[in-house]
Amino acid sequence: MNVGNVPCKKLHLDEYYELRQYLGAAYLATDSLDITANIPLSDEVFSDEKVQRITQICRNTICFANDLFSLGKEMAHSHLGAEFNLVTILVRERDLSIESAIYEAVAIHDQSVENFIKISEQIYRFDEKTNRLLEKYVAAMGFLMKGNIDWSTKDIIRYPHI
Repeated sequence: MNVGNVPCKKLHLDEYYELRQYLGAAYLATDSLDITANIPLSDEVFSDEKVQRITQICRNTICFANDLFSLGKEMAHSHLGAEFNLVTILVRERDLSIESAIYEAVAIHDQSVENFIKISEQIYRFDEKTNRLLEKYVAAMGFLMKGNIDWSTKDIIRYPHI
């Protein structure tokens, strides 16, 4: 596959999981919560393994939902055939029909939300003030995930097929 004159390799599912949060710019939303939601967490807190994990899950969950909402538009308008979309990667790697891959992508999205909830319950290991900020951080990420779905389903100009 080529983009312009630049060759691009097809992403494998494990690579997609690692890169998707950056391809969809969801990291900008989470990384700006310090300013946009007034959640000044320290580098020590952000470097905590579980805090990093829920942040990555949040980012990917936003992107997984977006892949589902944008699939039709991407396939119709992209000369790459929605190459960076969870559904099409599942079709290619697991030899699924589009319909089966959509169901699988929904299951992956939903499992990610469950993992976010489960892991977020385990991060309150700091002092009281920091734990309150973490509660606010987790809530803000929940709003980002829900807000993306609301925006995608209510802005009928962007995804008119919904």
